[in-house]
Formats: sequence, C-alpha cells, structure tokens
Amino acid sequence: MILKEVRDDLMRRLNSKDEILNAVEAVIAETGSARMSLDAVAHAAGVSKGGLLYNFPSKQLLIKALIDRHVSVFYSIIQEKIKRVKDKKDFLEIVLDYLLTRDEYRRRLAKAILTACLSDPGLLEPFVKIRQDMIREMKGVGINEGKANSILCALDGIILRELLQPGLFTPQEKRILREELLLFLQETYK
Repeated sequence: MILKEVRDDLMRRLNSKDEILNAVEAVIAETGSARMSLDAVAHAAGVSKGGLLYNFPSKQLLIKALIDRHVSVFYSIIQEKIKRVKDKKDFLEIVLDYLLTRDEYRRRLAKAILTACLSDPGLLEPFVKIRQDMIREMKGVGINEGKANSILCALDGIILRELLQPGLFTPQEKRILREELLLFLQETYK
C-alpha cells in the first residue's frame, strides 16, 4: 500500500512539473524570458508560487528545465524520423526540414530561449551537446569534421536569421534554400 502511495505521489509531481513547464513555455512565448515572472508562471500552471518554487527553486532552473525538455523533444522527433529512413545519410535532410518549419509559436519560444541564453551562457550547454552529437553522427556517415561544422554553421545562420527577422525568407526562398543545402550535402557525400 505504501509503495502505491509513493508511486502516486511521484506521478503527481511529474505531472505537476510538466504542467509548470507547459505554463512557462506559454508565458515565455508570450512575454519573453526577460519579462517572465514566477507569479505569472504559477498562475498559468494553476499552482501556488510555493508549489512552483518547490519544483523549480529559481527562474534559471525553470528555464534550464524548459531548454532540457525542448532538447529532449528535438532528439526524440529526429530519432523517430531517422528510424524510418533507409539511408542514415538522410538524417541531415530530416534535421534541415525540422529546423526550416518553425511556426510562429516555436519561433517566439526559440527567440525567448535565445534571449535567456544570452543573459546566462551556461544555458547553452544542451545546444553544445546537440552540436557534438550531430558532428559525431555526420562523421559516422563519412562527413569530415570541417564539412560537418560548415553544414551546422549554415543551419545556425538560417535559424538565427529566422529568429531575428521572421519572414525574411518567403516560402519559395525557403524551398530554394533547402534545395541548395541538399545539393551541398550531396556534394559532401561524394
């Protein structure tokens, strides 16, 4: 009986953390990370400020948890898509498509996360790990480290341009950009 109570308590806490992270995501997307308040997050999550602080003792830990969750979601989406392709070289095309299809909500959220990372560079650590993992994946399919870094820098530039100047690329320009990058990737594999 005690084991069931412990398990139920753990599930409530996990669900509470998810609800809080959903709320911080919505608040940050609406107001930005600099103007996000713990009171607004607690209100949006439907928890007391004490309950919020119990789960996340500081604003920085809350933002870090949000970043960690987004990195985890990114990995799971990409890994799931990679499982469906025959040629592991296609993983760069999958990543490219994922990164080029940001809706307004994801763009605002990414911009807010970028702003948070600028004020606390330590929050960039999960993104550094993603980059290292992607370079390792590319090297695994025969791309040398220099070309891998060139590809990732091109992707970084596209993402940053879209964050700083949304709508800079028309849908047709995005399609052409995607095609040119894919041609570059094909040349990389030769």
